Amino acid sequence: MKINIIANTDSFRDAYLFVKGTKQLEKAAGISCTLTIVANTQDMIKPIAKTEGLKND
Repeated sequence: MKINIIANTDSFRDAYLFVKGTKQLEKAAGISCTLTIVANTQDMIKPIAKTEGLKND
């Protein structure tokens, strides 16, 4: 099973919490998750992706 999560936010804090929550869900449930964050600016997502070692498309 795979879970796809789509989040739409303009808040850096909320985006970071989505990333952390998704990682916790994967670890606790043992289910593969895909998180897509829709934001007005990529500049908000780049630092999160870099520090968390995530792919930033």
